[in-house]
Amino acid sequence: MQMNYDVIVVGGGIAGCCAASAAARGGSRVLLVEQNAFLGGNMTGGLPWLGFHEKNTGKLVVGGIPLEIIQTLQKQGAATDFVFDPITGSAVGVDPAMLKLVLLDLLKEAGVDCLLYSLVTDAGENQVTVHSKEGVCTISGKLIVDCTDSGDVCVLSGAEYTFGREPDKKTQVSSCIATFADIDYGEMLEYFKKNPTQIRPFPLEAPVRQKLLKQMETAPLAVLGAFPDIIKEAKKDGLPYTRDQLIGVVFPPKKELMLVASRVEGVDVNNVNNHTESEIQGILQTKVILELLHGYIPGCRNARLLTFGAQIGVRETRHIHCDYMLKAPDLLTPTSFEDSIAKGNYHLDIHSPDHGGLRAGSRRYIKFPTAASCRKGCVPFWSRDVVSERIMRQCLLPGWRPSSAPWVRRQAPLQQSQLRKI
Repeated sequence: MQMNYDVIVVGGGIAGCCAASAAARGGSRVLLVEQNAFLGGNMTGGLPWLGFHEKNTGKLVVGGIPLEIIQTLQKQGAATDFVFDPITGSAVGVDPAMLKLVLLDLLKEAGVDCLLYSLVTDAGENQVTVHSKEGVCTISGKLIVDCTDSGDVCVLSGAEYTFGREPDKKTQVSSCIATFADIDYGEMLEYFKKNPTQIRPFPLEAPVRQKLLKQMETAPLAVLGAFPDIIKEAKKDGLPYTRDQLIGVVFPPKKELMLVASRVEGVDVNNVNNHTESEIQGILQTKVILELLHGYIPGCRNARLLTFGAQIGVRETRHIHCDYMLKAPDLLTPTSFEDSIAKGNYHLDIHSPDHGGLRAGSRRYIKFPTAASCRKGCVPFWSRDVVSERIMRQCLLPGWRPSSAPWVRRQAPLQQSQLRKI
């Protein structure tokens, strides 16, 4: 393997795959470094992709490589059609095994070199230090793109950051992905028809609820934040379930229910003991979730645990300090930036460390500013504002667009780029 590249992308999750392929398509020699044995990150746990469409108009606002991935999967029968969702705009189900194949093909066709089982432990302006079972090596790159889960490369190279929210440094809670089989969707749907306010965690107008219920009769998937009244009763009975809703997605054709229902507080992926305990607690909470399903949730009395995601899903870690920090007004208005490089669409949902429910905000799509990615490719948000852009489909955009920009091909520092001309 060569030891010099134009672009080194660190982190082989879905954002890193988009970043690497975009840079390579632009003519750069690209290396993608990933510490795990596979690419795709937690998206390989079976999560649907949310927010491609604006919820009020149905307008497609996300294109490029993210849409290309979905369309490739759809052609192979490995992704559903897009379905309407009254909160996230749209949802599409993805086969996680086929996603791994499509991502590998994407990178191979673009000419990206991949290095798995490799952990970046140090970083400078134009190089990274990589540890593997073979030992330690230094790899040079004219541009380093940080697509790690917590801005590791930025921090290793000296970037300033804020952890969690001010002033107590608490982060949003984390959740394990767990999928359950043998769901009786017919029984579940009948409950929702009789109790339409129990489908989602936020109020929906009656016409929207009716549209959603009609779609749920035939749709290949439905997003849930459901059963708050039932869960209240279960808690009164003494069940130690830690959330106020059952959060996840039901896949009727497969008779499967995918949940992000565990609730683990205080996760710090940069502390190995804390991270280890968080993984353990996230999995152990599944025992209580099974009790809830078997004893209370319509259509789930025979549910059985099928799979877990690759690792616990962490909603918040570091906030890297960049030239511009996106704030709540930018997400809710949204702000129009002259140096916008991509559009994204997802509502604001806060998985608060203070209680078991959700807090939400609604907005149109956001335009990502280039100035917010000027520190080694990271797009920063303050704690309360990361609620919208943490979603994995949303993370594709800051990976894909900056890595396809002209300064990547020139390997010019971002601050020197003539943004308006770009």
